[in-house]
Amino acid sequence: MALYAAQIDRMDQNIGKLIATLEANGELDNTLIMFVADNGACAEGGQLGGGNKELLGTREGYFLSYGQSWANVSNTPFRKYKHWVHEGGISSPLIMHWPSKMAAAAKGRLTDQYGFFQDIMATCVEAAELAIRKNLRSIL
Repeated sequence: MALYAAQIDRMDQNIGKLIATLEANGELDNTLIMFVADNGACAEGGQLGGGNKELLGTREGYFLSYGQSWANVSNTPFRKYKHWVHEGGISSPLIMHWPSKMAAAAKGRLTDQYGFFQDIMATCVEAAELAIRKNLRSIL
């Protein structure tokens, strides 16, 4: 669990640096940011995990797992973890930020609506087309 916590800490610090840089450059509100997690924590290794910590960083250390107990905690508020069809095994939480383009009603709102990666792709295409159109207007 210490390794998992360290990964989360590193991500949190560096996402914070990215946000601060965008804000300092006046680009935060006009930047599409999407953060999606995969579908749940890995619960291999039994109840309390498996693998010898001395093998970390070696070829033999590929099977270090924090097990079912920590996987269940890591998926909070979802139930269970990968390999199960409970929320923790099928849900992929997504955070989106794009204040200049999102409807006012969507800002700061949590939803339990289903989403599909095809929808995310369509959003990326729309964002790219907006950027291309903006650049073309400035050139012309």
